[in-house]
Amino acid sequence: MDSIVEFKGLNEHASIDDNELSDCHNISMEEYPSLSSRCGYEVFDNFDLGSPSQGIKAYGIQGETMITDKYDNFAMTHDVSAYLARVGQEPDKKTIYSGTSEEYDLYGCCNYNGVLTIFQGTRESMGMTVPKIVVYENWNSPQYIELTGLLGIGTIGVNNSFLLSFGSRLIIVKENEIHISFDNDISADKWQEYQINGVGTAECAQEIQITDDGYFTGCINYRDYPVFFKENSMYILYGEYNPFSLSRIDTVGCICPKTIAICNGSLYFLSKLGVMEYNGGTPKLISQNINLDTSAAAYGIYDSACADNRYYYIGDYIFDTYSRTWGKQMIPNPDTASGESVRIRPQCYFDSKVYVTGNLLVDVGGQSPYDMPTLYRSDQDALTEWTFTTKLFHEYLAGKKLLSKIIIGFEKAGTQSLKIEVSLDKKEFSAVYEWDGTTDFVKEVPVIFPPSDTFQIRVSGKGQTLIHYLKRIYRILGEW
Repeated sequence: MDSIVEFKGLNEHASIDDNELSDCHNISMEEYPSLSSRCGYEVFDNFDLGSPSQGIKAYGIQGETMITDKYDNFAMTHDVSAYLARVGQEPDKKTIYSGTSEEYDLYGCCNYNGVLTIFQGTRESMGMTVPKIVVYENWNSPQYIELTGLLGIGTIGVNNSFLLSFGSRLIIVKENEIHISFDNDISADKWQEYQINGVGTAECAQEIQITDDGYFTGCINYRDYPVFFKENSMYILYGEYNPFSLSRIDTVGCICPKTIAICNGSLYFLSKLGVMEYNGGTPKLISQNINLDTSAAAYGIYDSACADNRYYYIGDYIFDTYSRTWGKQMIPNPDTASGESVRIRPQCYFDSKVYVTGNLLVDVGGQSPYDMPTLYRSDQDALTEWTFTTKLFHEYLAGKKLLSKIIIGFEKAGTQSLKIEVSLDKKEFSAVYEWDGTTDFVKEVPVIFPPSDTFQIRVSGKGQTLIHYLKRIYRILGEW
């Protein structure tokens, strides 16, 4: 008899261990070594009508503020809101921008000197864009700082412009330039004050240009130092006063800015090789056991990620930094009879909840399908649908035939339904056990199936459930 009592998470490669899973959704290693189902999601914000040009994005700022950017490019509308965390209550919503007369671009946001600060662009006539810093120290009368003298008037790319706070400095990244503000003064005329009376002093502003390897692709504060990325390189900014020094860390870079996140003391980001983990020294590839196609990043599938205190979320994949295992998540669409899932794009961690956008592919017939976006947030009380599939087990040894019986141990927490399916010799899965809540819950379920060369087990359910073990009891039939 073989028992699997220590599950090791998802491994999508052809060759995997007995205690690894070939597929899973909404399954966690949090009850390690047992498997458990993850919590579900609730709808936070969505569109009333579908359009190919709609979208929702969310940005978390130090866990205290969240910015949502809800846009419809077809109708030329933008709704940008700030949510302020309140203990034990719903977040307080503040409107940042809502209008149709002007087009609006959100480049970045941060907490600078304890105050929400936004980096935005307002498109004027002839496609010209006016870059501004907006400081929300007073919500009723925010301070607007126009930076055309520093950044010019033109089309500023959303994907290569960023905002970062660093102590008493504010940092703007545009294309291959890094602009560091004057010490504790971000007024428009101070951004280009590089000398005082002809001498560069410690409090002066500074500009750094790195022309190698294209434009910057993202930045973040990590361990009290700003870290900057290009597609094939990463840099760290040293110093507290002018002159600052930018040094290259490695020749591995980030290809998607919103995949940069800090979790459990380590820095994570998506490179051309896959998901990298950095905690000093050389970045380490950690996604080698999942089929994460980085070429799809260009199409926005993995263009966003986030992290809470334990998990790093990217697309529908989840990395558990405690057990060092991978899993997957899904959000079924309640409006379809088939229960099809939506494409998940993690956004941020705010007010102890994970926020994700779920993009449902809508086929309108005769036209190109488009994504219908909805913003979800995690909810401990929301029932989740979960599933996991074991590896492919072989029913033979060298010259000998095996006959197996599988016993799976469950613990009911909030279980509403449970199903066990078996695939023999790589054929379709068929149900061998189902529980719908109308009978007593069985904590140990035996599964017996006819002789075969291979078999695979798929278990699914709804509601909080723990899976403690999987026992394989077999006997040898002899020579064959």
